[in-house]
Amino acid sequence: QQKVRRYLQFQYKARRELQARRFEMMGRLSPWLRKEVTVHINKHVLILHPFFREMPQNLLPHACIIAVSMLCAPGDVVLQTGQTQHAMYFVARGKVHIAFGHVERDPMQFDGEGLRDPCAGMLPAAGFFGAHALFKDSWVAPYTVHCMTHTELLKLGKEDLLKLK
Repeated sequence: QQKVRRYLQFQYKARRELQARRFEMMGRLSPWLRKEVTVHINKHVLILHPFFREMPQNLLPHACIIAVSMLCAPGDVVLQTGQTQHAMYFVARGKVHIAFGHVERDPMQFDGEGLRDPCAGMLPAAGFFGAHALFKDSWVAPYTVHCMTHTELLKLGKEDLLKLK
């Protein structure tokens, strides 16, 4: 048990150091090159949502730039049932668990449009949640999300998105 704990602590520390080096490297790039790298990293994650996939090509790079990377540890709560939200989240790396009230649903359930329901069960990388927060005046989370693994999320705020024109 101690070996497993030490290993997990090592992995967490190594990932944090790698992320810190990545941020340091990004800070040394010219503003234009930093933008290009950020767009390249974030674009494939954002276009998973139909809104961003259909976004005009001149605006998508700006959305990629305003997405904020968040590192979370296993057990971290990202949002809780009843919280008013003004941002959506994309799972870039790792895995989150979504509990819809007290009832869990299969993450592979499909809604009427044939899209995977991102609001239930286990959600791996290449998933998203909280999109309603971008498209409604006020949205209260009907579910709780916590990280199952070391996770990188991209957070995109409604106010930042509305500034894009």
